[in-house]
Amino acid sequence: MAVHGLIANGRSFDAIASEINSACEFYALDLRGRGRRQKPAKDYSLFRHASDIEALLADLALNKVILMGHSLGGYVCLAFCHLRPDLVEKMILMDAGADLTPEQWGKVTAGIKPSLDLLDKNFSSIGEYLNFVKRAPFLNPLPFLFPCLFPRLALN
Repeated sequence: MAVHGLIANGRSFDAIASEINSACEFYALDLRGRGRRQKPAKDYSLFRHASDIEALLADLALNKVILMGHSLGGYVCLAFCHLRPDLVEKMILMDAGADLTPEQWGKVTAGIKPSLDLLDKNFSSIGEYLNFVKRAPFLNPLPFLFPCLFPRLALN
């Protein structure tokens, strides 16, 4: 069961899912408010997300899972493991932080503020979104280095 980061969705694990042994079931959920999930007005806490995972496992009749969490998803996995350790066989954390002091949390919050601000951003079209993404500093070099992987993003 893969749990994505703050501004991602379950599709962020497509490449990993394609490489998983076909004898294994691989699930990548959309956290509430992301992807195709409903967007409630409140309650996006780690433990609310963890409770959502518990409900999904019950719906899928899964008794034990290997959890894999990226970034925020790592924290959600830790919260889930705290609530229901009996349902976790193993846990994989990718780019999830550790126990931080309030000062360190302040620095993390300041660092991810641009990403948090994107959560409320709406685009009127796919073209507007792609133009926005083309300017993203974390992605901008990739279309030039790997045009075969990003043909729709390559700048003309």
